[in-house]
Amino acid sequence: MKRRLPIRPLYATLALLAATAVTMPAFAAGADLSKKFMGLPTWVWLSVNLVVFAGVLGYFLVPPIKNFLNERAKKIEADLAEAARQRAEVADMQATVAAKLAELDAEVSRVSTRAETEGVRERDEIVAQATRERDRLLAQAKIEIDHRVGQAKKELAEHTAKLAAKLAQEELERRIGPEERRGLFATNVSRLEKEVRP
Repeated sequence: MKRRLPIRPLYATLALLAATAVTMPAFAAGADLSKKFMGLPTWVWLSVNLVVFAGVLGYFLVPPIKNFLNERAKKIEADLAEAARQRAEVADMQATVAAKLAELDAEVSRVSTRAETEGVRERDEIVAQATRERDRLLAQAKIEIDHRVGQAKKELAEHTAKLAAKLAQEELERRIGPEERRGLFATNVSRLEKEVRP
């Protein structure tokens, strides 16, 4: 806010300027300074007039100017203190942000390392589980194959036995007549009877 000079000192200053204006032209025009006024030379009156003028100016203008300059200096000091405080706040905020960024970088590094370790562990677990599953399926397939091979062998043996019996029966029927069959039957019956008797 701009400070205004007081009105009263301004009027006094204007009055002194008007009074000085009367004598200054004579002094500026090179008038004879040896003339006397009230028993004193003119130059003395001009000097007194100048001193009084300077005194009045000093009396009325210096305090307001001094107050204005003091207030301005205080405002500048306050502004400098505020700027220093804001600089300190900015420095604190920068330090806080830098610390948080460093902490965030460390956390990212920890998470990355942990994720990599867990990824390797999970991969190893998946590979081990796949290996176990493969071994189980192979064992199950082997058991199933052995079972089916055994069943196929049994079926093949039964079929072979039936086929051999049928072929043997056909061969016997072709080679042995009805009387030879009766003789073989009787021989087998008598042999069985001998085995049954005590």
